[in-house]
Amino acid sequence: TASNCFACHQNNDSHNGTLGQDCAACHSTQTWAGGRFDHNLAIFKLTGAHVNVLCVKCHTTNVFKGTASTCFACHQQNDSHKGTLGQDCAACHSTQTWAGATFDHNLAAFKLTGTHTTVLCAKCHINNVFKGTPQICSSCHSDPAFHLGLFKGQVCSTCHTTIKWSPATFTLAHPQPIDGGDGGNGVRHGGAACRDCHTVNLMTATCTKCHRNNNPG
Repeated sequence: TASNCFACHQNNDSHNGTLGQDCAACHSTQTWAGGRFDHNLAIFKLTGAHVNVLCVKCHTTNVFKGTASTCFACHQQNDSHKGTLGQDCAACHSTQTWAGATFDHNLAAFKLTGTHTTVLCAKCHINNVFKGTPQICSSCHSDPAFHLGLFKGQVCSTCHTTIKWSPATFTLAHPQPIDGGDGGNGVRHGGAACRDCHTVNLMTATCTKCHRNNNPG
């Protein structure tokens, strides 16, 4: 006489053989109903909030074999990104909690450095639009009135950094000698900031911060 479960219970197998013949993996001799499956025996391990999800949420109509195991297969209906960020949900979300996702910006083409690391996502990604966000400084930092448009065509990072937008370090050729005429290549004014002389804008200048008048001898 056969001594395996399936030999006697195959006629009552509601799984229609899709889960194999090892009935004891889920059922016991105490009660045939209310079988318990150890999901750690499956390819897809249950972690976090998945542990408490009802089986029928993923295994609709009691179909077990061939159930999709990707995040997007179950969560695409709740994808607030509307597919613009691809289907690798686990890159930002975890099974502990779907909300409060954390994105590693180092995985993106635009790396965050300096004070950019503390800027709210919504500051750059308006209306939760992520794909195609401009990466040039001027898309977020409009040309200051102080510049009077003198640096059009120049890259902001020529003088500014992500560590601190202001004060900037002027690295271009100054249109007027700033070394006091002694050939010292800026020795006398090397420690001055732009706004020390250009208090209003870059087209006006004053010497009176350090000198008594605008024509120091």
